[in-house]
Amino acid sequence: MTGTYRPIDMLDPEMPFLHLLVNIQVVWDGDGLEMRMPIVGEEATLRPLGPDRFRIEGGLLDGATALFDGDTLYAHMILARRVAPWETANAFFVYAGLFVLALVAVPAIVVWRLIRRRRRAVASR
Repeated sequence: MTGTYRPIDMLDPEMPFLHLLVNIQVVWDGDGLEMRMPIVGEEATLRPLGPDRFRIEGGLLDGATALFDGDTLYAHMILARRVAPWETANAFFVYAGLFVLALVAVPAIVVWRLIRRRRRAVASR
């Protein structure tokens, strides 16, 4: 049940980047399950009603029922599928940061080495 879920058929298919940002996180918080929607800033507590059925208390979906069916979450009018850790928004931002770092660092190292080599050549004359 715990993990990151991505809503299906709620977002415009022409804006795929939104799918990375809109996630529902279900986490174990010591006392029970919590459902978090970081992009909206909402948190809700999940109270057990049955083996895979919970009452949502708090947040936008207050009073609704959440049902977990394998890797699928049904919460009120939301249908969401569990995504792998490398498909979450956090992972995307880490990958993007590493990519930008590589775009900046590799040329900077090459230029630095060329300048160093040139200085050595001038100094040895």
